[in-house]
Amino acid sequence: LNLIEIKSNRINIAFLNKIMIERLMCVSVILRGLVPLHNACSYGHYEVAELLVRHGASVNVADLWKFTPLHEAAAKGKYEICKLLLKYNTCVNATDKWAFTPLHEAAQKGRTQLCALLLAHGADPTMKNQEGQTPLDLATGILYCTLGMGNMVPNIISRYF
Repeated sequence: LNLIEIKSNRINIAFLNKIMIERLMCVSVILRGLVPLHNACSYGHYEVAELLVRHGASVNVADLWKFTPLHEAAAKGKYEICKLLLKYNTCVNATDKWAFTPLHEAAQKGRTQLCALLLAHGADPTMKNQEGQTPLDLATGILYCTLGMGNMVPNIISRYF
């Protein structure tokens, strides 16, 4: 089984479960910089992500860029997968190679519901990336305001500051 193929929409969950039960697959292995749980989170495969976590995949495993599954899900806007990872106590303030947190990822893409979810689970809105930017700085960036995504700012400010 090529674990990179998790991005396919034709995943046989029963087969995947069977090989995990028989311990034929390592659920947290890094293969060419990629981790199976990261792929499931990135491509929105909730059932696969849940199966991997139930079979021991670490919700805090980092790839070569120190991206965690929560970074991946937040960056891609996978709300339900973020909820799943948070349920399994993922580190909400984990930082990647560039000191981005999952909240930075969600904020810079204008994902208001995800920002609210992460903040409700303890995400720190004051953490700064390597450029010295907080998630709020990214959310209020000129590009997002120009595109009309700046509407998330008043909601976040009134609720969390």
